Amino acid sequence: MAVLGWVEASRRRFERHRMWMIYGVALTLYILWGRALPFVFDFVGIEIPDEVIKEGAGWIGALVTLAIAHWWLHRARAPKKGRARQSRRAA
Repeated sequence: MAVLGWVEASRRRFERHRMWMIYGVALTLYILWGRALPFVFDFVGIEIPDEVIKEGAGWIGALVTLAIAHWWLHRARAPKKGRARQSRRAA
């Protein structure tokens, strides 16, 4: 992911660079979720077999972080106030 982001940045395609970097961060966080979730279940006292926790934590972490990254990239952005003023001045 980082290599693809670097290639896009070197080609001055910054929107695509941003996309690859956000997905790269999401995949990094997915690994952290997979390691932390079993400890959270233990701490809270939820009794689930170890195999289920280990497998489920990985999938839950991947789905949640990639869904958040996808939402972040495709959310509707409100126009900035400064740009609206500039366009009125130009008209």
